[in-house]
Amino acid sequence: MTSNSQLSAIIEWAGNKGIDFTADFLDAPQAFLDLRPLLAPGELASYGPGICVTVKTPPEAEYSGQIGWWITPTGKKGTCCSMAEDEGEIGTEWLADFDSEEQLIGILDTQTEEFLNFGNE
Repeated sequence: MTSNSQLSAIIEWAGNKGIDFTADFLDAPQAFLDLRPLLAPGELASYGPGICVTVKTPPEAEYSGQIGWWITPTGKKGTCCSMAEDEGEIGTEWLADFDSEEQLIGILDTQTEEFLNFGNE
């Protein structure tokens, strides 16, 4: 599993779903996705560049917001954060570990569906 194969899988998934997204290779997670201070020294030593993915709500949605992920090439210790308009507090959590692009896409798909359906419940 490589960052390039992860990115290809993400682009294909988002394209097939018609999702408004961005995906960028970065040296470190963006501030709202950064849980590196919580890593053990051994984990931090192997933590390197990754992919930052952001999905936004469509213009016609009841609320405005976005969900973002920090995806590591190893599939370990990634993070997730969702923000909706008028939310007071933003929480970042660990992304479930994964061993393949298929598992990664399953995680992203489930979390995106939950996020996009949040205002429609």
